[in-house]
Amino acid sequence: MNFSLIFKEYYPHPIEKVWAAVTDPDALSEWLMETDFVPEEGRRFAFWSRIPSSENFRIECQLLEMAPPVRMAWSWKGQDMKAPTQLVFELKAVAGNGTNLTLRHMDETGEAAGELRKSGWPGNMTNLDTWLDMRL
Repeated sequence: MNFSLIFKEYYPHPIEKVWAAVTDPDALSEWLMETDFVPEEGRRFAFWSRIPSSENFRIECQLLEMAPPVRMAWSWKGQDMKAPTQLVFELKAVAGNGTNLTLRHMDETGEAAGELRKSGWPGNMTNLDTWLDMRL
């Protein structure tokens, strides 16, 4: 994988809380999309949307790697994508009890760029911040 979109965000929450938000299926369903995610390497799962004002869509994924609480990698394939891409979460604790989260979406063709723009990752990163403020 060589083409990559990178999003970086600071959250004023401990790394354990941010890790919980990106690995708990109920949390993911609230701040990202509905999911049947199970935090087990090799496990296949999906995300889907049922927003009445938009077209229903589904993203097929697989948990490729999990190194709590610092790294997690998923395969990611939207309905219109020709091949799976890779989504990597990297967390780093910072002084003052905060966490830096780097999200990389990588693929060979650049197809991920269009998918991420459609899925609204910058907005999802904000949703995560709001969720952390309200829930943890």
